[in-house]
Amino acid sequence: MCYRLANAFNSGQYFEKAAECWIKSAEAHEKDGNYYQTAILYEKAANLYATKLKDPVGAARCLQESSRYFRLKDSADRAAKAMEKAADMIDQLDPVEASELYMKAVHILRDESRGRIALETYYKVLAYLVTHSRYREASELREILLDTCRQISKEGRSSQFVLNKCY
Repeated sequence: MCYRLANAFNSGQYFEKAAECWIKSAEAHEKDGNYYQTAILYEKAANLYATKLKDPVGAARCLQESSRYFRLKDSADRAAKAMEKAADMIDQLDPVEASELYMKAVHILRDESRGRIALETYYKVLAYLVTHSRYREASELREILLDTCRQISKEGRSSQFVLNKCY
């Protein structure tokens, strides 16, 4: 019911009401145990907050929830991507919070052993942390990056190339 209402509000350009309905619908799906749909609905709300309402904090909050439910549904790649988007939303407003969200994305990928997929995220986050003088987190991420590269280098024939790129 709330899903249809959200679509109606969205069509009528009542974006704040539409976002509220997406969130209510997500909460209803969560109670039913449908975590994937819950994550998708939080993403829809985040999209409205970001594009139509120009509220990056609201968008980041919804993306964090989306990430949580993707993680519960064993979709680590989407969970990390949602967390990374949340950090992107607020990196100009609050670099400290953005750094923490980026590191959460890194830990999601590391915990799920998503080595090759994680490398680009690792490089991006490492550059962001150094740019914003977050050297402790950058050092931690550097160690994660090097461990991941060593692990990847043991797996395939392009091992020396991957290891050289990491160093």
